[in-house]
Amino acid sequence: MISSLLFYSVTGGLLFISGVLLVLWLRARAAQQHKLHEEDVRQLFLDAALHDTIDSIYLKDSQHRILLGSDHFYADLKRPLDQILGHTDVDFFGQAFGERTMRREKEIMHSGVPQSGLVEQRIDETGELVYSLTTKVPVRRNGQVVGLFGITSEFNEIARLQEELTHSATHDPLTGLLNRTAITAKLRQAVRTQQHVAVLFIDMDDFKQFNDEYGHVFGDELLKQVARRMEFALRKDDLIGRLGGDEFIVVLNSVLSRTDAETAVQKLCRQFERPFETMEHSVICRFSVGIACTIACPVIDNLSAEDLIRCADRAMYRVKNSGKGGYGFFEGVCGE
Repeated sequence: MISSLLFYSVTGGLLFISGVLLVLWLRARAAQQHKLHEEDVRQLFLDAALHDTIDSIYLKDSQHRILLGSDHFYADLKRPLDQILGHTDVDFFGQAFGERTMRREKEIMHSGVPQSGLVEQRIDETGELVYSLTTKVPVRRNGQVVGLFGITSEFNEIARLQEELTHSATHDPLTGLLNRTAITAKLRQAVRTQQHVAVLFIDMDDFKQFNDEYGHVFGDELLKQVARRMEFALRKDDLIGRLGGDEFIVVLNSVLSRTDAETAVQKLCRQFERPFETMEHSVICRFSVGIACTIACPVIDNLSAEDLIRCADRAMYRVKNSGKGGYGFFEGVCGE
């Protein structure tokens, strides 16, 4: 009886221990399988990031040298791997752009704060402007920043479309000059900052006659040639706009005297003395130019851009009424 009880007790104990061991083994096996599954997922993720992504992904050390990159990143650089790993942006993109990105990366690694949505521009080997959007985050080991992880996406088509939309909103579609809205806005800024400027209101005296005689296509080509001659005659920091039809406006910047304005206008008028050759026709155009100059005539305290344009317009009509062709200054208090 006692030996039977002892047998059952020992057997029961062994079965209990075996059960516990079996449970522990199953749990260990499940944990091992989960770990393997986790490693598989991590490897899949890493493979996709390095080989399948269409963005440039890269890892840099604290000296801004490339340690690892995605296939797309390597393809963009168009260099052998041994000319990429261990090198910096200066080696890839030149001194100016490379040092600029390295300064920003140094700031990220020093502060430990990621930066996202960084818009960068560079000139590629073909001379084209390349736009990119970049996110960069510091990489840490044991709490210390030891490098940087980055993702860069190019958005050239979107950027160029935005440039085209901006250009369309601010430029005359026929001549490519600034439109009325844009040149008025720039003149407002000059007036607000109390810069000395001269505004030229220019009107072609015989444009309607040319349009009637040779047609509107000829007229459009003539306006384009007029615009190009204006650009040739004036300084790069002067502004040229087309108000519409045959009316143009010029803003001469940094005009320190009436003589400065008059010299610029005379140079412009000399460009109009030569015949315009277009569509097998040769025509000589006459222009009436009115000038409103902040340094050459009294102005009211709250002078506006619109005041200057209006005064130049009045001066231009005075020239027209005096026989057309030539230039004249606005006389009186501008803005009253």
